Formats: sequence, structure tokens, C-alpha cells
Amino acid sequence: MLISRSSPRRPRRRSGCSPFTVLTGALAGLLVIALGWLAGLILPNPQPELVTLDTARRAFDSGDLDDAVEAAEKALAAAPGQPDAVLMLVRGLVYRSYVDWNNEIDRKRALEVATNALLRGGDHPDTLAAQAFALHAAGRYLEAFKAAEKALRANPNHVFARLVYGLAFAGVGSFDRGLIQVQQAAKSADYQVDSLRALAVIQSDTGRYRDAARTIDEAIALNWGLIPLHFERALYALQVGDDGTASTSYLRVLALDPENVKSTAAVMRTALDAARALIRRSGCAERSRRGRRTGRMAGTDLAANTFYKAIFRRRRTHCTAARHCSRCRASR
Repeated sequence: MLISRSSPRRPRRRSGCSPFTVLTGALAGLLVIALGWLAGLILPNPQPELVTLDTARRAFDSGDLDDAVEAAEKALAAAPGQPDAVLMLVRGLVYRSYVDWNNEIDRKRALEVATNALLRGGDHPDTLAAQAFALHAAGRYLEAFKAAEKALRANPNHVFARLVYGLAFAGVGSFDRGLIQVQQAAKSADYQVDSLRALAVIQSDTGRYRDAARTIDEAIALNWGLIPLHFERALYALQVGDDGTASTSYLRVLALDPENVKSTAAVMRTALDAARALIRRSGCAERSRRGRRTGRMAGTDLAANTFYKAIFRRRRTHCTAARHCSRCRASR
């Protein structure tokens, strides 16, 4: 009998993962899922309407009212009746309505947005403040007063409702009370531009035009791109006879919006007023009247030439008038 000296064969290991490896992988997968779940709780993904609302706020703060309105509309479409979206949209629409003549329809739309939000059952202070702001812009001061008062009863610390409350007080003739309310709102860090604008409006309504000009300058420093502020600065300058500052404000509007019809017309009107003043001071008034009677319109060339000198360079000097006077004399 032959005895085999060779060592017995060991059974081959099967290829694949051991139970330990499989278990480790499963535990690692569960750990990743758990960490992802925890991260979702700690750092939740922002909701789309919140993202667009932040976009609207940033656009407003840079003076881009078109983008602010568009983003607020998207936020409101994603969450109909959302109070802060309603307030942002109404705020953007009202301010945009003052940018140019053809934007007045925005005030009507702002009131519709706020009213529809209230009809949905949203008796939230933001919604009430939005309605009050839209009502005030529409000239319905008593209704604005009631809406702002209701918002403040729900939330006495609502800054925007407070400043609209002050505007409404002034709108119904109680300027002192309105001033107190707006000054209180201006102490808050929220809605600083709106509060300063409201304060300037009331100061102007009470004849404090220089104070109004200084206050609106503060608002402009916070939001240079907000066109309505420049129009109001021009208004306060005209109220004290400062044509130069008014012209500068109109030109700033044109720098921000070169196609702005309202500002272009204002610049031309200011230029013509300056031209007439130069004619009167230079002794050409009689010649200008004679020119109009004969159809020669002697003042037209003066206005056209003065536009560049008196508005863009602001050199409304007597020597400029004298050159035009010599022109008038030469045309006799």
C-alpha cells in the first residue's frame, strides 16, 4: 500500500466580501444617511419663495425697482398671501409709481395686491401695513390711518406700519402727531430709507423745506439708486428757489435712467425758466416780446444755448446773457 507524502489540500477561499466587510459597508451607509438627515435639520435648504424675497430686498436696497417688483411677484406666486411678500411687492410698486409718468398705474395695482391679500384672510400686520401704504399713495388718508392703526394694534413694534401711521396723520391734517410717529419709526434700524422719506414729506408739508432737503439727503446716502428720492430732493430745492440743486437732482435721475421722460421734461422746463430769467436780467425782455409778436421767437435760441451752459455747466452768468443780448441787438 502506497502512502502519499503530499500535504492535504486546503479548501480554496471563495471570492467575494466577508460578512464583516458587508456589515461595515452597511453601517457606513447608514451613517452617511443619518449625517445627511441631521445636516438637513441643522441647515435646511431655503425655500424658493424666501430666496426670491431676499432677491427682492437686495434689488430694492440697490434702487432697482423693476427687479424688486419682479422678484416679489415670484415670491408671492410661490406662496400666495405671504404677508412679507405682499408688503415687499406693494412697497416696490408704490415707489416705482413715482419714477415716471406712465408708472402711475402701479399705485392702483399695489392697492389691488394688498386688498386681495386681506380678502384671503391674511389679517397680518405686514398685510395691513401694505394696505395702509397703498391707500396713502392713493390719497385715501383716513382709510390709510385706520389700516395702519389696526396693524399697530396687532404689533405695536411694526416699524413700517408706524411710519405709514405718521404719514396718514399728516394726510388728515394732524402734522404734529404725524411727525412724532415718523420720528419714532426713524429710530429703528428697519426701513430707514422709508422712515427718512416719510419724515422729509411731513417736514415739507409743514413748510420746513430746508429740513426736508437735509433729511432726504440722508435717505439718498443710504440708497443712491432709488430714483423717487432724487425727484423729492429736486422738489424741496425748488421750494426754496434753488434751481441749481433741482437741476442736479434731475440730471442724476437721467444718469440712473437715461430714458426717464419725467426728468427730461423737468430739465427742459428748468432750462427754459433759467433762459427767461436771463432774458429779464439782461434787458432783452422787450426784444423777446417784439420777436414773439413778429413770429421770430427771439427767446428760443437763447433757451437752446442756455440749456448746456445753465444746466450742465451751471454757468448762469451775466456775461452769457450779454452775449445773447448782443445777438438780439444784431438781429434788429
